Amino acid sequence: MSDAPLLAEAELDVHVSDDMMRASIMLPRPDFGQEPYKYKARDLIQALSNNGVVYGVDQDAIIDLVEHPVYDAEIQVAKGDPLIEGTPGEYVFHFATELSTEPPVREDGTVDYMGMKTVETVEEGQIIAEYKPAIPGVNGRNVLGMEVRAKLVRELPPLRGTGFERSEDGLTYTATKSGKIEVSNEGKRITISPIYEISGNVGVDIGNVDFRGDVVIHGSVSNGASVIAAGNVTIDGIVENCNIQAKGNLFLKGGVKGNGRTVLKAGGDVKAQFIEFAQVRAGGNIQADVFFNSDVSSDMKILMTGEHSSVLGGTMAAVEGIEAYTVGNAFGVVTKLFAGVSPQRSKEMAILQRQIDEIQKGIDRIQAGITKFDIAAKAQGNTNYRGDPRRTELLRVKIKNEALQGEYRLELENIKTIMARGKRATIKVFQNVYPGVELGISDKRLILKEPQDNIEFVRNDNGIRMEKME
Repeated sequence: MSDAPLLAEAELDVHVSDDMMRASIMLPRPDFGQEPYKYKARDLIQALSNNGVVYGVDQDAIIDLVEHPVYDAEIQVAKGDPLIEGTPGEYVFHFATELSTEPPVREDGTVDYMGMKTVETVEEGQIIAEYKPAIPGVNGRNVLGMEVRAKLVRELPPLRGTGFERSEDGLTYTATKSGKIEVSNEGKRITISPIYEISGNVGVDIGNVDFRGDVVIHGSVSNGASVIAAGNVTIDGIVENCNIQAKGNLFLKGGVKGNGRTVLKAGGDVKAQFIEFAQVRAGGNIQADVFFNSDVSSDMKILMTGEHSSVLGGTMAAVEGIEAYTVGNAFGVVTKLFAGVSPQRSKEMAILQRQIDEIQKGIDRIQAGITKFDIAAKAQGNTNYRGDPRRTELLRVKIKNEALQGEYRLELENIKTIMARGKRATIKVFQNVYPGVELGISDKRLILKEPQDNIEFVRNDNGIRMEKME
């Protein structure tokens, strides 16, 4: 058969993929009774070129398609160079960067307070982090000959913090002291701080503990001992007849068996398996399975998370609300639950405001005295009046009063913040609440007359409304 006119390139179907990284050719099937056109390699290459395909053409695939034609099927004959994305720099930490201070709930609904991980420690000389430098990407090129650029990857800045050193090549970070390790600022800062760890019990034989850092006690605390910490306090055993104060959190894995004089205070959260006959104050949440005849107060929430948890006897108050499962019992043991902003908070705020105003009056009087002194000294031609002991004493008293006023203002703002959080406080009881239980939400009170279950207590202008929960 003689060669037909070069209508082949018009009949060839060239398809370029959406990402322009592949191109294929489909040979048209000849009409019935006609012999197929014998394409040449130049026909296929010309068709590709006419469609913009100029890069990555597979010559072997072209020749194979010419020698062994396949009709009505797309055959790939060109492939671009795919880009290879780079890898940004990253830190690999050799310690737990996130701790689970929430006690896990067992299958039977009880809560495993011993399962809390409250502190991560490292030893001096331990490698705490390694840096993996960024790996740049490799640009690609599509079948149309256009470069496909890989995204730029960035290096991370060096870690900052205290208690560790960085190797000369900048890739390894090593602890320079033993202690508690924490990550902050989205993984950009590491702090290794002191920790006081006691393997046994704390009592009269050990003495009181006062430490500017975290305290971890793997035994119990009893016999009137005192534990004071500038950080968190974690106690694995039972807490009895003692005084414990932490500016951070209190984690009491074994629970509290107080004697009515046991006092626990925390700037953050308090979490315990149970709390009996104790006074508890927390700036954060208070969480336990059992509260029994205790006086408990939280600037946030009081939470009972276990399905078998209960509160019996005593008083609990929480600014943001209370969540419980069983409250009171059938024998009418006096149990009181209060949520929201108590009238006492309003009184504290009014007292603080009066103190601030009185201090301001004193500051104004002192300033008037200083001004009068300065005017008189200048009139007498005294150029060294600023060093006069009388003027210096007035300034000293003024600065002292301004500092005290600043403390009161800060305390007042804190109370205002707490009061704002308590505006929508409610009390939720997921199982049973018994008659005789006294409930309060801000300035409203209710003594329950009938048993209720799965109920939420909400304050309104007329008192406290009971709403059934789904």
